[in-house]
This record gives sequence, structure tokens and C-alpha cells, in this order.
Amino acid sequence: MNGTQIKFWQRLWRVQLAGLISLTAFAIGVGLLFVLDGGILTPSSTPSADIFVLGFLLTLYFGIVPAMLLGAPAYTALSSGDKVQWRPLLVTVVLPGIAMLVMNRAMGLIAIVGGPAVLCLTHLLPRKWSQRAN
Repeated sequence: MNGTQIKFWQRLWRVQLAGLISLTAFAIGVGLLFVLDGGILTPSSTPSADIFVLGFLLTLYFGIVPAMLLGAPAYTALSSGDKVQWRPLLVTVVLPGIAMLVMNRAMGLIAIVGGPAVLCLTHLLPRKWSQRAN
């Protein structure tokens, strides 16, 4: 491995960690959305705690693979320092949501919103970490 490859892998694990934290934060938001939606996405007779867990776990279940295997490597490859190539990244993180629309419209829409939201949070976290380290 040369220096460029090592630097890529060092950055990738940090981006994946930030992506996992960002996805978890988004999943909490989706869980709350499921509770607050008043039975539109889920049966209203289900207890609120169960609805929250359902939304949270579905988001993690369907989001972890695209975030870790698609979004994080794409972000690592398409960013350098403070410069980020946003257009190709946005396309990359929205495509899984478009594919999800075929299986379930509500989850597809959540994924279309979630991809860019997780991307933005992932972008902000390492910047905060490096500011604290200095």
C-alpha cells in the first residue's frame, strides 16, 4: 500500500464512524416521526414505545449498508480537506431511497430525505472533532 491508500483507509474509518453516529441520530428522528404521525405510517393501536423502536430499527436496518458501503466510501473519495464534491455525493446517497420506493413508498421517501441528512451530519461531525483536537 502506498501513502495515498493508507490515508484513504484512515479517513474512511473516521467517516464511517461519523456516518454511523449520524444514521443513529436520524433513526431516532424517524422513530419520533413514527410516534407522532398519528397512525399514518403504523397502526395507531400499537404502543408508542413499540412504534418508536419500529421506526428506529427499520431506519438502521435499511440504512446501515448504504451508509457504510456506499455513502462513506463515496464521501471519503469525493472530499479533500474542506472541499467536497456535493453533486455526485447527493446522487449517490439518494439512489438507495429511489430504489426503496419500489418496495415501500413511505420508507423510500424517508430514505430519500435521510440520505442527504445523514450526509450533512457526517460532513459536520469530523470537522467538530478536528476543532476539539486543536
